[in-house]
Amino acid sequence: MEEKQPQQGKDDGEGKTPQTEGSCQHRDNIALLKMHKCSSSTLQNILFRFGEKHDLTFIMPPRGNYLGYPAPFEKRFAIQVPWNEYNIYTFHSRFSYRGISNMMPSDTIFITVIRDPVKMYESTFTYFRLGARYGLKGGTALRDFLQDAEGYFRSSANKQRIKNPMLYDLGLEANKMHDMSHIEKKIATLGDIFDLVLISEYFDESLILLKELMCWDLDDIVYFKLNARSSSSVRNVTPDMAKKLKHSMQVM
Repeated sequence: MEEKQPQQGKDDGEGKTPQTEGSCQHRDNIALLKMHKCSSSTLQNILFRFGEKHDLTFIMPPRGNYLGYPAPFEKRFAIQVPWNEYNIYTFHSRFSYRGISNMMPSDTIFITVIRDPVKMYESTFTYFRLGARYGLKGGTALRDFLQDAEGYFRSSANKQRIKNPMLYDLGLEANKMHDMSHIEKKIATLGDIFDLVLISEYFDESLILLKELMCWDLDDIVYFKLNARSSSSVRNVTPDMAKKLKHSMQVM
């Protein structure tokens, strides 16, 4: 389990947004753990625009949109710039506080965005075509999957990611995914690491909190939705299906 070591300024107030009455200090250094299917592409685009506006340096993969995924992030997964200074971390990865901190400044603000697990799982199931992976077809694929979710989990080589996608992206070790004590420790550790956790269902409100935390202008958080699905592609999740889905994501 990674432990967050106190960064310079984290405990004495210098690393947090220094504020006086009616004022705050503008921030540039930010690390977003980009979560799958949680409005993270929209948030990433806000950071892209902000970084371009202020001529900031991004941690970028040599190709594609992933930084070493599914391995937890390490410096070797990123392009190295000659001046060795970075401001924004925002590409898909599995979370590693140690790996990110090895590249980002000590006053970096850590954020992520999460979503109602039922809605997130339905979106993930459809987007990654998990039904086809298990030989389930048509509009009833998710319902059929939930009739024996644990059996399907056991049949998958990547069952930890499929069982609890958000916890997997947040870096919980695969061999501890079924251990509640480790899960609770991981959640507590993440609570100490992240300065702000945005909520997809309250995205606008979350952006206001981000604006205040970073001391940005309102124009910095204006956005267009990205990667939003058409309503016709969203599967209906009944209350019974939602109950089964929540149960399947629990430790067993």
